[in-house]
Amino acid sequence: MQSPKSLLIFTALIAGLGGLVSYLWLLDSASEPQNTRIDFQLRDLDGNLRQASDWDGQLVLINFWAPWCAPCRAEIPLLVRLQDDYGTQGLQILGPALDQPEAISSFAEQYNINYPLFADLNAVLNLQEAYGDTRLPYTVLLNQEGQVVYRHAGELDPKEIEAQISAALSNSKPL
Repeated sequence: MQSPKSLLIFTALIAGLGGLVSYLWLLDSASEPQNTRIDFQLRDLDGNLRQASDWDGQLVLINFWAPWCAPCRAEIPLLVRLQDDYGTQGLQILGPALDQPEAISSFAEQYNINYPLFADLNAVLNLQEAYGDTRLPYTVLLNQEGQVVYRHAGELDPKEIEAQISAALSNSKPL
């Protein structure tokens, strides 16, 4: 008969092995980012459930961010300007955030954010992982057909992102 101590050690080893296998599986799946639009559902700051299909046919820039992230805060004025400048041409910026709704709402008011923000923490994390990176900020640009045409980890360079947006808009098919 085995002692309770050896049974406990055996159980801990099995649990640890299971955790390691799960971690390695996540690493492997994260190394192959999704190259097409993910049909997500996220809650906006008003609690409404929004879907990826709400922006079908538009150029969509998804910017994963958090109010406590310094590079994220630094690029918010750029994103607000891009939404102003290119929104009428078909660009829609989306801001899934990694924080509590109250912190995100307060930040949004302070910075006059003019695009939808999402505060559904677990769903945001899952979506960000599916797009291939968990660093902040992380930006994904989807063309009008839902194909990923640009990814960037870290603070955006204004000239680079404007060039990407302009190129994607000029390649769009008329509706």
